[in-house]
Amino acid sequence: MPLFRPQALAALSMPPAGECLPPRPPGWRAGLTLAILLLLAVILCLRVIELPRVVHATGRLVPRDGLLRLPAGADGYAMHVAVRRGDRVRAGQPLFTVTADIDPNAGAIGAVHEALRAEAQAIDRRLDATRQLRVLRVEQYRQQHQDEQTRLAARQQAVAVQQSRLQRARSTEGTLEAGHARGVVTTLERDQATASRLEHEAALTELNERLGVQAARIAALPREEASALAELDAMLAALTQQRRALDQRRGELALNRRHTVRSPVNGVVLKVHLREGEPVSARMQPLTLLADDSPLEANLVVPAAALGFVRAGSAVHLHLEPFPHQKFGTLAAEVRETTPVIDSGPDGDGQPGFRVVATPRLDHMAFNGMRWPLLPDMRLTAEIMLERRMAWEWLFEPLLAIARRYA
Repeated sequence: MPLFRPQALAALSMPPAGECLPPRPPGWRAGLTLAILLLLAVILCLRVIELPRVVHATGRLVPRDGLLRLPAGADGYAMHVAVRRGDRVRAGQPLFTVTADIDPNAGAIGAVHEALRAEAQAIDRRLDATRQLRVLRVEQYRQQHQDEQTRLAARQQAVAVQQSRLQRARSTEGTLEAGHARGVVTTLERDQATASRLEHEAALTELNERLGVQAARIAALPREEASALAELDAMLAALTQQRRALDQRRGELALNRRHTVRSPVNGVVLKVHLREGEPVSARMQPLTLLADDSPLEANLVVPAAALGFVRAGSAVHLHLEPFPHQKFGTLAAEVRETTPVIDSGPDGDGQPGFRVVATPRLDHMAFNGMRWPLLPDMRLTAEIMLERRMAWEWLFEPLLAIARRYA
């Protein structure tokens, strides 16, 4: 051991002959390159890829011009019902006939005439009551106008009296003020005269205000009278119109015992609530048609949270329940109009939403060379495109919102 100690000490005092580097793991350059490439690919995807923002809605297909609900047109009994649901009809084609002659189940139509007569009597009573009410209102406004004029004259007289009192109070105040200056009137007497003059001025101001209110009231009376009489005249006109329409119905029923309802357009029969021999009234609408030239639209209910984002021209994808989108795909449409009125859903489910009308680009669904036409009342769900954003905008939306807030 002592033999090698000098050599060891000498080696420690000598400078090092080279560098000692720590070992590095193999392949680190390739791993770093791969990580950089992945980072660049992610940045490129975030910068290029666009992601849509959509809102889901529910609704039905409805005709743009609405359905044609044909009225019976006369009171009586249905005869010769010539169509059924799903039949195609032409303009002018007879659909059914209403006869007012005899009840097929045996019985006359005297009850119909009696009901019309009772309705006419009720309208006449309402007309008489309305006319009497109008005469009474005219008399009331005339008497009220006279009373207001009397009150106005009394207030004008009171103003004149008060002005005379004020003039005397001012004259007295001037006389006492001059006497006070000469030392023959005490300060108390002068102050009392001043207080009396101020009291008279305040009383005159109050009377003038009341006079102005009274004049405004008189000026407003003609407008009130004209409004009330116009309302009564409108009621009289409406009742007179009802009476004339009732007379026309009674005349038509008396002259024309048979009435044939014909199709006004070419179309398809959607609903028939009518059987031969059933009683009908002129106001009933027992048959519904869909015109051939009436395009279908999607009547949608959009959640209320999307109010303000859905606009005319927004793209829509319709998923029709009879045509599963996994097989038939979706039907492209476009928002035509929005109605910003919050109400419940189309099925009364109570979910708040607003109405949106979308126009489909096609009137059919196609699959494997076959076409299926769209029909009214088809249930559907829809995806309405609100906006398209870059992927990086979605990723950094919270930071962008904070920046916009404190900008």
